[in-house]
Amino acid sequence: MLAATRARIGEVLALRWCDIGLGGIERKPSVTLWGTLTWVTGLGLIRQDHPKTASEWRTITRPAFVAKLLCRYRAERQPDMKDPMFPSVFGSFRSANNCRGQWRDAIAGTKAQRAPDVSDALEQLARPPTPPPLISM
Repeated sequence: MLAATRARIGEVLALRWCDIGLGGIERKPSVTLWGTLTWVTGLGLIRQDHPKTASEWRTITRPAFVAKLLCRYRAERQPDMKDPMFPSVFGSFRSANNCRGQWRDAIAGTKAQRAPDVSDALEQLARPPTPPPLISM
């Protein structure tokens, strides 16, 4: 979802099932970024109902392959529409810090490990290997 939307990690982790449109006969698959996650002292991790800035509220069309993956994911889990799309093991919103740690573990030892952020790492992993230079004789 990070690669498909180019959104901030807090915006993606704040997505609920009611924030996505999986497409249909006449509609394209889309995701609406309504909010983000933030840490509040004394309350913990909360979902705020607006992105980091008001100008960043947006609806993004997603590739069809993402919609297919999400359809399968939703069919397996049968979540409530207000449930987080990417819940923690407790069913609440997943912390960006925990997600980053899981991401670091997943890419350890790959060329994406040197990338500055998740989006750049995904681009590194998707890029075909560079062919060796031609040697002329």
